[in-house]
Amino acid sequence: MSRKTQITLIRLVFLILFLAVIISGKMVLWLVLFALTLPAAILFGRLYCGYACPMNTVMVAADALVRKSSGKRREAPAWLKQTWIPWLILALSIPILLGGKRLLQINIPLLPFFVLLSFVLTLFFKPEVFHHFICPFGALQRLFGRWSMRSHLVQADLCIGCKKCEKVCPNLAVRVDDQTRKANIRPADCLQCQNCVQVCPTHAIAYQRIKK
Repeated sequence: MSRKTQITLIRLVFLILFLAVIISGKMVLWLVLFALTLPAAILFGRLYCGYACPMNTVMVAADALVRKSSGKRREAPAWLKQTWIPWLILALSIPILLGGKRLLQINIPLLPFFVLLSFVLTLFFKPEVFHHFICPFGALQRLFGRWSMRSHLVQADLCIGCKKCEKVCPNLAVRVDDQTRKANIRPADCLQCQNCVQVCPTHAIAYQRIKK
């Protein structure tokens, strides 16, 4: 079984688990799981985003559909490329969740809404738009990911600056320096999805401990 197939199966298992939680009406269980992955991001990086997040899973599917159909996606408008937007969405989401439960005695389907939104937006914009500029959960993961002890990193002496890793990164985590022609991965933004690992021709990228 290939690595790509293994990753796909892991994502599908978590997606099925997510759907089961939502159907059972116990959305709080998924929020608890997410909360537990925040300190885990300090130890292992943003594994939740790359493997367990239902939004990322449906976005991978949407991205594959667009690529298969050779469709062209739009450039995100400048007003959308603001790093404070995910935090504003998070600030609005909390009272909506709490208010719906306490005042209306219902669980407002906010998580399914974000899953649907992520899928639709990825049909029109590159995945990085939702990951980097909209997702409130990603904003929290990015915050904890700044102190990550492990991540996918580039071994500079093996890097040839081909930019293949940069092109497949869904979250603007990889950048190739124009002067040194070497790639660099920012752990805070890395989803640990292994897209870059799979396309690197020199095997210069590996999951390893970050040297402080």
